Amino acid sequence: MYAEEQAGCTEVELIREAMEEYHLRTCLQFVSRTNQPDYIHIKKNTGCRSYVGVQGGEQEVSFGNGCMHKGIMMHELMHAVGFWHEHSRSDRDEWVAINWDNVQDGQEQNFIKHSQTEVDTLGAPYDYGSIMHYSASSFSKSGLPTIVARNPTDETLGQRDGFSTTDVQKINQLYSCLGVHPDCGSSFLGGPSGEIKSPMHPLDYPDFLNCRWLINATGTEPIILSFKEFSVEAGGAGCIYDALKVYDGTDESAPLLGTYCGETNPLDVTSSGGQMFITFSSDSSYTERGFIIQYSSVRMLVDCDFDTDMCNFFQDESDNFDWIRHTGSTPSGQTGPLTTPLDWVRHYLFIEASSPQEVGHNAILRSPIYPPSSTGYCLDFHYHMYGVNVGAYSLLFP
Repeated sequence: MYAEEQAGCTEVELIREAMEEYHLRTCLQFVSRTNQPDYIHIKKNTGCRSYVGVQGGEQEVSFGNGCMHKGIMMHELMHAVGFWHEHSRSDRDEWVAINWDNVQDGQEQNFIKHSQTEVDTLGAPYDYGSIMHYSASSFSKSGLPTIVARNPTDETLGQRDGFSTTDVQKINQLYSCLGVHPDCGSSFLGGPSGEIKSPMHPLDYPDFLNCRWLINATGTEPIILSFKEFSVEAGGAGCIYDALKVYDGTDESAPLLGTYCGETNPLDVTSSGGQMFITFSSDSSYTERGFIIQYSSVRMLVDCDFDTDMCNFFQDESDNFDWIRHTGSTPSGQTGPLTTPLDWVRHYLFIEASSPQEVGHNAILRSPIYPPSSTGYCLDFHYHMYGVNVGAYSLLFP
């Protein structure tokens, strides 16, 4: 995709919003052109028009002054990805009548009916509400109807508000995106951090899902996944019913980092680089609440003073009590440090080992999982322990 520089900021933003509807509802992704031989060239020209399907080489999509509406742009882009007008179907005469006498001179080609060999309906029913359907008065000479529905209960023909359900189904079918659900959200995620939720969360996710997410983090820094909620139908050791899979790369050919199902939050998962691919699939029966996953890019050089947050460290759910991020003196007098070892650091983590804690209780704090390194890692930290009965501080490596 390549956009003409003469397009204004508002117009470019509308184009991006139109493309984002494809990203959210289908597996199609519009990307900026680098050196691809076949591409869409979006121009600010006269009229709203596009070729139908791939033409090869530079392929113009024109958005004139009267085309600056997201729905119109979605319509023209749907031409570009391979779709004719809905009222051009070979069976259209069963559903609508064309009043040729009311059509503007020179616009007759917009109402031509195509043969079955030219237009594949993909088995979808005729869709009066498609974004690819003209309105009743499109290209009218004097406001009189150019298209009339044969079914009198269907009063509205066409719209430019957004995809109809059938529009989405047809795009996904044509591009083999079967199973992609609108509530999967955008398939392409970026930035240093974000969140992924299962479709319909906090309600149970639907049957027959095939969600896919590609995370492109900032730079080449590894990505860490933290599971905040997790409830996916279990199916034995291989998660044969519903499953979430995480890959260390851009697609399913990359190394598999893990397959997850069940009711227990998985441990954090860390990629080796700045990309991670996630799939979630469900079968035909029995669903659960799903999941909330947070992702963030992490620096392999961990320099954490806890002044801002927990630096991706997290509490272990199997222990008896938690570590607390704190500043100033501790609640129990004469037990905590008077100051931190570094003058500019104000926060630290501590545990309150006094009552109601008992002998044998423990508080476990887990670090993010870092990928193997040929040179190893150096760990340097400060700690303070007070009291003859305080117990032991253990640093464990898996």
